[in-house]
Amino acid sequence: MGTADSSASNSNKASQKFIVWQDSYSVGVPKLDGQHKKIIDLINEVYDYLQGRTGLLDLGRILDDLSTYTQNHFADEEQLLRLAKYPEYEEHKKHHDWMMQRTRSIRSEYREKREDLSWELMDFLKKWWLSHIQSNDARYVPYVK
Repeated sequence: MGTADSSASNSNKASQKFIVWQDSYSVGVPKLDGQHKKIIDLINEVYDYLQGRTGLLDLGRILDDLSTYTQNHFADEEQLLRLAKYPEYEEHKKHHDWMMQRTRSIRSEYREKREDLSWELMDFLKKWWLSHIQSNDARYVPYVK
């Protein structure tokens, strides 16, 4: 009986996500929504790593993937905003530039010290995600639909 409880607990733990996609995150552009979902998946991989649930995954690889994917996403998003003549484009791009600089800094810090990053990283990623999608990206939705 203890084994079944333990197994159920482990199964429940494995299905927990740090960030779960919600329809309210949608910007109405399928390509960008798909990219946003992938960024959530990568943030959840960092979370899984910190929870000890990743098996052989390497945090350095996850951070590289997050950085590269986010950079490509930002380029796509910025191109769309330029084409839509989004009036807050420059401010939005500054936010992207700051996020990329911060992401590279975190990745470099990990590579140099080879120390695990703390929950401070998860707090940063979640706050960034929520503020970026729910505030910054939400403002451009009327311009790109």
